[in-house]
Amino acid sequence: MFSLFNSLWLLDAALWPPSLRRRFSQPGDWTRYASEVRGRTEQRIAAGERDHLAFYVLQSMEFTALKPVAPLPGASDVLVRGRVREFLKSRVLNEKMAWLKRLPGAAHEGLLWEACQSVIAATDPGRAGFYLQRGLSSDSELEAGFIVDLGLATARQLTPGAVARKVLIVGPGLDWAPRTGFADRPPQSHQPLAVLDSLVRHGWAKPGGVRLTALDVNPRVVQFIQRMSGEWRLAPRLADPDLTAYAADLGGRVGKRSGGVVRLDSWVRSAVQARLGNIVLSSPPEAFDMVVVTNMLLYFDALECELALHWLKRQANRGAWLIHNDTRPEVEAAARQTGWTPRFARRVPLQGGLEDSFSLLQA
Repeated sequence: MFSLFNSLWLLDAALWPPSLRRRFSQPGDWTRYASEVRGRTEQRIAAGERDHLAFYVLQSMEFTALKPVAPLPGASDVLVRGRVREFLKSRVLNEKMAWLKRLPGAAHEGLLWEACQSVIAATDPGRAGFYLQRGLSSDSELEAGFIVDLGLATARQLTPGAVARKVLIVGPGLDWAPRTGFADRPPQSHQPLAVLDSLVRHGWAKPGGVRLTALDVNPRVVQFIQRMSGEWRLAPRLADPDLTAYAADLGGRVGKRSGGVVRLDSWVRSAVQARLGNIVLSSPPEAFDMVVVTNMLLYFDALECELALHWLKRQANRGAWLIHNDTRPEVEAAARQTGWTPRFARRVPLQGGLEDSFSLLQA
């Protein structure tokens, strides 16, 4: 039976690139796949939250004097067990602890132990396909804005007169769980504020002249950004000279900085909105001139990357820029298949043998 749903689906599918039309040749193909993605996404969000709980138990100094445990093979079982028990009996009250205590397994020693052992056994980001098998992490840090700032500066050189009135961030992240050697801090979502600061810095927008939408699949991230406070706390973690210089210059275009605290200008909070959304399954809520997708595509397989880039292209204004940092060949292939034009890519070496990268695509 040819239903209204089928009619609407055919109209929508006519706008898909040929590769996606072949993959989803019938409405049922798409509905089945979308249902699978929704279920898998819920499972990966839950797995990511469990990982955050495990990192907190292993490394936070808020609830115990026991030394942090690096999540690497060979970690001391005795020390891990001791930190699990310290967490269970802790009466510390703060935003992070209140949330973590509500997670499934947070009150059960055996389940906490399993979560910690899972993180310890799996910590090998250099392994091929590592992120495809992991839960969806919402973790982020201040330094992640550095690579975006370089991308915005480069795109400005390529299009000197362009402006960005509507900006989208996919997966804005939330600085939440500590890592080895890093101090506990109140939760922060750095990327929306860092992107606004960089947009003004590089002449893409004027204060009050830009709207930024932060899109995420994790309700915790969305809720945090929706109730954004008037303070932004900056505490760089890495000692790379370029990152240090970047962090030292942050904040002055979105507020008044004093030491490591920025008191945000009034226009900033009204410029930022956060919404739930899965970019693998549907277009973002509105058209945009600039989209930032960092540390996100690496969680997607080739088909999910193609779908994400397709939906983003559907809402991209003419000449819009996309900044990402996933250099896999399948990502560049998906970009071409969905109508994006690769314009620039760069690897950025950092101190200590680390490196990052960014790629610029244009609609």
